[in-house]
Amino acid sequence: MTSVLSTGMCSPLSIVLVIIALIAGAAITAGTTRLKTAKLNQTNLKLDKIEEALGAYLILNGRLPCPADGTLALTAAPSAPNATFPNGNGGFGREWRNAGNTDCNAGLAPTGGGGNIFVGVVPAISLNLPDEFVFDGWGRRITYAVHRDYARDRATFLAPPTAPPLITVTDTAVVPNIRTNQAVIVMVSHGEDGEGAWAQGGGAVRFSPSGAIAAPQLENAHTVNNFNSFNTTFVQGSPQAAPVFDDILRYKLKWQMIRLAGGIVDVNMCDLARRTMQALNEGIAPKQGPVGCLRPAANDCTGAGCAVNNPLMPNTECIIRQQQLAAQIIALCFN
Repeated sequence: MTSVLSTGMCSPLSIVLVIIALIAGAAITAGTTRLKTAKLNQTNLKLDKIEEALGAYLILNGRLPCPADGTLALTAAPSAPNATFPNGNGGFGREWRNAGNTDCNAGLAPTGGGGNIFVGVVPAISLNLPDEFVFDGWGRRITYAVHRDYARDRATFLAPPTAPPLITVTDTAVVPNIRTNQAVIVMVSHGEDGEGAWAQGGGAVRFSPSGAIAAPQLENAHTVNNFNSFNTTFVQGSPQAAPVFDDILRYKLKWQMIRLAGGIVDVNMCDLARRTMQALNEGIAPKQGPVGCLRPAANDCTGAGCAVNNPLMPNTECIIRQQQLAAQIIALCFN
């Protein structure tokens, strides 16, 4: 008797197995895609929160934080508290300052940056974020770089840069186009392949996968595990498969950081607030305009400056309110 198999015909069982294999393959592919998308979304959400936290830090401290040391283990504690650092200095997830608390620690300044760019990882704990914000969706540490003039103090932050160049960001073109050469901070998730990222557990050697890596991705890694070819340039672009480029990069200019902090960059508004405060402090009360401080009607006047016999005497309460308003505006001025 001739078997079904010898005639080249498939049995019903074979057909079922083929269908199951096809369904399983499609499910695995779909699951892998969903997982990759979830990690990408998680990374972008974390970067959004970090940006918000950087803005809050700036408004409270008048400067940006230094990076954390990416080589430290998860259990690395900060230095012992002292008068300069009541909560200690450095440690996992915490900014690393110099001994005098006047600048970032020199250990964060790679050769090639002129000592003016400090590179490490996101100082999540210093930003009042949970530890997990040190890591991207793939569990590797997020690189964070800042120009020294914007991490020293408020006065230096407000002044023109004393140590150019700032951080340059280009696109991924063969002949790169400069997107900006005025970035004050850069954050990089080194993507699914992790080229150039500090590992989750720390260590001096940064991650370097096998296989072809795109030149723009090597630029963000600055090669050979230790920033030995750092050149103040980072790259932002769309993902590509071959050679791989999957980095997720965020950068901010000075004015963008001020906006994140809820600050004011309008020079005219800030100048008016400062001149108003000076005039009020010198006893020169505004005598006209919609926010002037002339004495209101007698039945609305409660301040000591509301003498009934002197209709031109300014309302003292009004002057105090204007001083307070001017002070609030000046506190938000970053120019």
